[in-house]
Amino acid sequence: MTTRTLPAPPADDLFSDDFITAQDIAVRDARRNSGRKVVRVEVAQPVEIEPVACGRCGRKLTSATSRERGTGPTCDRKLRAAMTAIGETFSARQIAAAVELITDGGVVVGPSKACIAVSSDGSTTYAVDPTGGTCACKAGQHGRACYHLAAALALTA
Repeated sequence: MTTRTLPAPPADDLFSDDFITAQDIAVRDARRNSGRKVVRVEVAQPVEIEPVACGRCGRKLTSATSRERGTGPTCDRKLRAAMTAIGETFSARQIAAAVELITDGGVVVGPSKACIAVSSDGSTTYAVDPTGGTCACKAGQHGRACYHLAAALALTA
């Protein structure tokens, strides 16, 4: 068995690690790990699924199909019936945009059925009056039907 001695530290810096070589570090690590098994154990973190709320009534959605759809089964039936009823007034594109707005939770129904709807880019909110058939968006200001109004009519029907 051979013994090794470490070289003397430099005289100018007594706390310097420059005198320790890579071989010295390897020998130290080998001594520390001799006779031990190193086992790496990874514990899987539990995945929590955030509860998704119905876009129409705000209740918690429990089934996977309801989560995908964004509405519960009862609200989905009501929305389909309302969209069918207002289908003559609005285009298919407007109805699709209204359904997306509702499932994303972009329409809030207030007292006396007055609604607030979010713009498509999410930067602006518009006051929607489904009983009067008006919306504060640019299309509504020009007297045209918009998807905000379609969504509000579907929610308040």
